[in-house]
Amino acid sequence: QMVLAKQTKDSTTIDSLLVAQGNLKKWIARELPQYYQIAYATQHADITDLQKKLESHEMVIEYFWGDNSVYALSITESEIGFVQLENNKLLAKQYATEVRKPQAFTKVQEQFDRYCTLALEVYQKYIAPLNLQNNTDIQRLTIIPDGPLLFIPFEAILTNRPSNNKVNYQQLNYLIREF
Repeated sequence: QMVLAKQTKDSTTIDSLLVAQGNLKKWIARELPQYYQIAYATQHADITDLQKKLESHEMVIEYFWGDNSVYALSITESEIGFVQLENNKLLAKQYATEVRKPQAFTKVQEQFDRYCTLALEVYQKYIAPLNLQNNTDIQRLTIIPDGPLLFIPFEAILTNRPSNNKVNYQQLNYLIREF
């Protein structure tokens, strides 16, 4: 009985707050229409409008992280691509963790090798399937991540393996150097 009474009281409080919020929105719409338009108007992005704003050397990639797959939508001035990718939450988490906080207990060479392996694997799973290497005109890449990809510093992804195993982070082929 006590729990039911508390739930009823809580739902009444929530209902009154929702009514008050609705009234406040109506007041803002009437008294501050420009603010209301900015704050509450839903604006939908249109792909053709985005394409008109892109230059010939630009590409936008937006990721959608689903339960079973990751989807990548790539948009250029003249093309639209949609690719289904592997949902590998563990890889994304490992890479993000390694970049931000390398394992202190490993040797420098082991740490370098692990970073190179993870950074290249992320590239192969989430960037390479988009066939950017076939589109040599792209010089600027805008990435809109989703899910665990939000924590990945894409600029630090490697596009290919280092030519030698010597520890030299400055000489690595980072994604940011290509775009």
